[in-house]
Amino acid sequence: MAVYLSQTANDGDVVIFTSLTRLPIDYYLERTPTTRKLFETSFPAEVDQHPGYEGSIRDPERRAALEREARSLIDKIATMQSPEPTRRVFFFHGFHPEIDAIAEQQLRDRLELLTGQGVKCGGAPYFNEVSVYR
Repeated sequence: MAVYLSQTANDGDVVIFTSLTRLPIDYYLERTPTTRKLFETSFPAEVDQHPGYEGSIRDPERRAALEREARSLIDKIATMQSPEPTRRVFFFHGFHPEIDAIAEQQLRDRLELLTGQGVKCGGAPYFNEVSVYR
C-alpha cells in the first residue's frame, strides 16, 4: 500500500486512515524512496494519541462526538482544496465499517468519489479497501 500511495498520490493529497491503519502504512511510507508530501490524519483522531489502541471508538454513546469529528475533518479538508480540482483524498476502509461510515458519509456529501481509482485490498490485516475522492 505504501508503494501504491507513492506511485498514485501527489504532493498535497490527503490520506485518512481508519482503525489501526496509519502506523503500519507509515512505517513503509517512510522507507519508500518516492514518498510524497501528504496530509495524513486518522479517523477517529483518538487512534493517533496512542497508536495500536483504538480506545472506546465503538461505544454507541460516542456516535454524536464521532459525527462532529467527521464533519470537522471534512470541513478542514474542504478548506484545503485548491482552485484546481487536483487534490485527492485517499480513504482507508478499516475493519470497523460502522465507524468508517461516519466519515465516509461526510466525504460522499462534500466530495466526488473517483470510481476506478480506489483499490480493494484482500488479505490486508488492517484494512480492506481504499477509496479516492476529489
